This record gives sequence, C-alpha cells and structure tokens, in this order.
Amino acid sequence: MRIDIAKGFFHLIMDSGYSPSIAEQSCVISPLSDEAARSLLLPTSEEAYIIKRLFLGDGIPAFLVMECIPLRFLSDPLEADNLPESVFQIAADHCRERIEYSNMTIGTVKDIDDIGRAMRLPEAKTLLRLKETHYTKANKPLIFSDIYVNDDIIHFQVRRKIG
Repeated sequence: MRIDIAKGFFHLIMDSGYSPSIAEQSCVISPLSDEAARSLLLPTSEEAYIIKRLFLGDGIPAFLVMECIPLRFLSDPLEADNLPESVFQIAADHCRERIEYSNMTIGTVKDIDDIGRAMRLPEAKTLLRLKETHYTKANKPLIFSDIYVNDDIIHFQVRRKIG
C-alpha cells in the first residue's frame, strides 16, 4: 500500500490482494475527543458524527476506523446504513466542502483490550495506528480519522526520490 496516494479502505484492501467488506458499522453523535478536537482546531464540546467501522479483507480484520465529522461541516445528516465506504466520498456527498488533501501520523500501539476485541484479534499484538486529518482546499481541517491497522493484511510502501 502506498501511503502517499489517498484511497478508500476497500481499494487499499483490494490492492493488497484481498476481498473487502465491512463487518460492523455505527454512526453516533458525540462530543469530540481531546485528540480529534486538537486536530480539527475545535473545542471538545463540539458535536460530531463518530463513525466506527471494521473493514475486513477475506473475512480477516484489516482496519478499525473511527472518523470524526463535526456537525457544523455537514450539509445533511449521516445514516449508518447508507454511508459510502470511503471518507473521501462521505465528504463529497455530505459535507459543505470536499477533502483536498490529508496529513497522516503513523505510529504503533500495543493491542489495548478494547481495540483488540473490536478488531476480533485472537491474541495481543502491536498494531499500526494512523492518525489522519483531512483538509479542505482552503487548508481548513474537516475530518479526523483514527485508524488501527492489522499489518498481517495491509503492508505499507513509500516511494522516495533523490533530490
């Protein structure tokens, strides 16, 4: 998976040679977490849709994704049963502005109980954690994504050029 090209999770899973699906999906309105509020430059009292989804590759957990979309940025409400799989398409369909680019921080986290259970992992392991802020053309933060990756399914690749 090249991390310098923005793609939806289904495409990332297919590019890794697996058949994608979504096992679980929820969409609730809640105040922003401290981390999401900092990334979006908003107060923690700001209400947002929190979309939580478990993406599978050939039935194996690949991504656990939590996306935070502040209500103030939406042109119409979201429904869990009718969401596109890609945050880029969600923004195009439901937000007042589109995603122009994203900044991602990559780290690791030792399988914490609730994440491991949510990802249906049989044993404790280290997971990749991607924290991604999606921006508008005017450089305004629009959506925050907190992503846990099972690197047994998804592998990362970066192409670097000299000079």
